[in-house]
Amino acid sequence: MRPNSSWFIVTVLYVVVVYVPASLVADSLNKHMKSADAFMSKGDTESAIAEYQKALRRDPSSVWAQSRLGLVYEQLGNGLFAKGEIDRAIDAYKNASSSAPTEPYWHEHLGLALEKKGDREAAVNEYRTAAELLPI
Repeated sequence: MRPNSSWFIVTVLYVVVVYVPASLVADSLNKHMKSADAFMSKGDTESAIAEYQKALRRDPSSVWAQSRLGLVYEQLGNGLFAKGEIDRAIDAYKNASSSAPTEPYWHEHLGLALEKKGDREAAVNEYRTAAELLPI
């Protein structure tokens, strides 16, 4: 019976070491994502961004958190662009693009803002990036 109890202990330790931390990360990620979504529904983009960033610190590979953070920055950029705050809109679109670099529409919006500012070369580069990322 002795060998069986050793396997049991090894198995329990494995489960504790491998699965429990992953579960805690997932719980923390979900908590921050829900909190960020709640802030977004209230229109509090600044707090939503902070929560999405916390979620990404918990799990940097979370596509869900990257996409949502990019979306918030894009919405922020759209609002700033509409108000004529082009420099701030460009910063927001750059943050959106860096959050989820494979999202073509954020590069397109960045291109529009750069063009509006008069930086045609940078705008063309963003349009080119957007075109390359578009699904066929």
